[in-house]
Amino acid sequence: MKGFLKTGNRFDWHLHQDTDEIFIVIKGKGKYYCEDDVTEYQEGNVMITPANLKHKIEALGNKNSEFYFIRVKAK
Repeated sequence: MKGFLKTGNRFDWHLHQDTDEIFIVIKGKGKYYCEDDVTEYQEGNVMITPANLKHKIEALGNKNSEFYFIRVKAK
């Protein structure tokens, strides 16, 4: 799945039950929050969120963020 996030917007706190999620950053920069950790992201970064962890993504800078999302159902 491919997603876009306009600068200044965010995908607010959520989790995916029993599903791991991989974010591949195609364009943009911002902050990735996972539980109590905060990481700045930029083009080319890959973030992995294990199933059942709360996370959010915030787009910053002067251009929109673009991602590929890969979700893998845990057994």
